[in-house]
Amino acid sequence: MKKQLITIVFIVLCVSTSFGQRIFVSLVNVRNTNESGTHYYNADVYIRTDTPFKLGAGQFYLNYNRAAFGEKIVENNNVQYLRPTGSILAQTNGFPTYTNFVINDNFNASLSRFAVAYRQGVSAGTMTANNVTTVPRHLCSIKMKYADVSQAPSVTFALRSAEGVSFTNQFYTACGPNSGQGFSACDTHPGTQITNATFNSKGATPDPDRVTWFGSSGTDWKTSGNWRSTGTTPGAGAPTTTSNVYILKSQNNPRLDADRSINVRSLTVDPEANMIVTKTGSIQLTGNMDNSGTITLQSDNASSSVLLVKGTSTGTVTYERGGFKAPNNGVLEWSIVSPPVAGQTISSFVNTASNMIAK
Repeated sequence: MKKQLITIVFIVLCVSTSFGQRIFVSLVNVRNTNESGTHYYNADVYIRTDTPFKLGAGQFYLNYNRAAFGEKIVENNNVQYLRPTGSILAQTNGFPTYTNFVINDNFNASLSRFAVAYRQGVSAGTMTANNVTTVPRHLCSIKMKYADVSQAPSVTFALRSAEGVSFTNQFYTACGPNSGQGFSACDTHPGTQITNATFNSKGATPDPDRVTWFGSSGTDWKTSGNWRSTGTTPGAGAPTTTSNVYILKSQNNPRLDADRSINVRSLTVDPEANMIVTKTGSIQLTGNMDNSGTITLQSDNASSSVLLVKGTSTGTVTYERGGFKAPNNGVLEWSIVSPPVAGQTISSFVNTASNMIAK
């Protein structure tokens, strides 16, 4: 309980005015591991923004299933708060950029949750560059020991307390001074509170067939280094017919081109992520599509891309009509764009005036 009070105090001291930008925090690269017979749930926490900035103090909360992990997992040493090399919280600028790493149980008869917090060690002027950018970056990692691996982990970000207090305003820009080098002085040079945080728990369930696009090696769908599977190291290999594909916002958006025909199980596109199927590319899903980002299908007067979803689909797909025409009595006259349908004949569809297929 004392640690929890300390965490709240330092966050209050760091705040000045609210910052209008948005940040997005996600659980990614979730996997179960077996270490000499002991099972663990592993997840990486990634952060991005619409306006780059230097990160100050922060805190987030995670719910979990006590049937899977037991009670009071912090007190019982069943959770680790990790800062792998390359993550934001592992940065150094002469001294460690971040300090005061605190993890607390938030537990009662009806609640299984823990809090993760950190604060800034050096001043904003000491930090050499913005470390939260428009491209998702690795903030930290969580490793939780299973009490019963057969149970669903049910790990999600907590968005508010039982009393209704919001947890979406727990991140801050870096304290000053903003010039020169030295330690942070949050009492005299406070950072600003970011109140518009979005937390995404969609990828929090371990999926052995999940393959995630990070775009580390360019835009080519077939390049192994652009993908990660259940491990943390890039180079999982391109998706196969049994893969559940996740496209994250990245510096390099995936492109399906060069006469590539891709077959996968399912496709999920995160908000603000993009993928392009060029005029000679095609992708077929035996399962479902969940598109919260942008999927663009291209064509020209000779070729057209293809997207075929055999399961259910949500979201909007953009088709760029490039003059591709289909024959009508041997003459190329019609441009056809249609989702796959069942239960209706072509003639019935064409003869319905409102469809105006010949325009």
